[in-house]
Amino acid sequence: FKKIDDSVDHQLTDIQECIRENFASIVGACIYMSITARPDITTLCNKACKGMHNPKHSHIVYLEHMLRNLKGTKTEGLCYRHNDSVVSNLRAHLSRKYVEHQPMRDLPVVIFSDANFADMADEELRSTSGHSVYVFNCLVSWSSKRQTLTARSTFQAELIAASSASDDASWYYNLTSELRFLFFPGMEVVPPNPLLIDNINALNCANHPKQTPASKHVHIREFRIRQYAKDGVIRNLWVPTPLNAADFFTKPMGPTLFRKFKAILGVSGSSVDADFVLQECLFNYAYGTSLDLLRLPGH
Repeated sequence: FKKIDDSVDHQLTDIQECIRENFASIVGACIYMSITARPDITTLCNKACKGMHNPKHSHIVYLEHMLRNLKGTKTEGLCYRHNDSVVSNLRAHLSRKYVEHQPMRDLPVVIFSDANFADMADEELRSTSGHSVYVFNCLVSWSSKRQTLTARSTFQAELIAASSASDDASWYYNLTSELRFLFFPGMEVVPPNPLLIDNINALNCANHPKQTPASKHVHIREFRIRQYAKDGVIRNLWVPTPLNAADFFTKPMGPTLFRKFKAILGVSGSSVDADFVLQECLFNYAYGTSLDLLRLPGH
């Protein structure tokens, strides 16, 4: 979305006037949908919530866009598949290409973390944290949240997001430990949950307890991710940005990326070609474009 200038008076349409009068109740209903069966509207809900008590024109436009999207996708929702999911193919690809991912391929829980540094649509230029948790390659938990601190760099924003995701990873580690007979039958020790981060500097800082000029400004509470890694609760790994499933929860996207990440999240009203979605992610990673842009008419 382009930044909308709220300092200019805008003439509201009849639909927008109705949205403004019922703003709180509409946002409340959308939040309920976003935390149950429609994770694809989480990012937009996050932006609309900022105008809960005093909605501006930008908040009304965001909410109007979201309602139009929901009207056109009534049959879509979170769909769990036992096999042939996009995330299972994605993890298989990572384990083949990166040695450090091989022991993590068949683990039941995997967490993706990402951040959008200095959101230009935010008045205070706060960053947005996002993470998603998959159990048996099915999305079960997700978050899109405005950071409470103003990050000084992309590294700091990514580290704050990863620390927040590590709290969820710790909770799922305790859950799988208590239900070890279901998740890890025959195993005495529960392996750490993989936490995938797409920022090299944040990954190095999370794995190595070393103070650097870039990390000396970071609040000490954000380094709890190091303690989780030391205790064997999580294992921090790198993932390419186009393959990061949490990227969806940090920023609005164009139509092509929006459809791709909906498939990664498991939101669908019909069958999804998991192999094609993965190939499109890899093509975008290699060449910086999309397969959709190269399709010939009628193909």
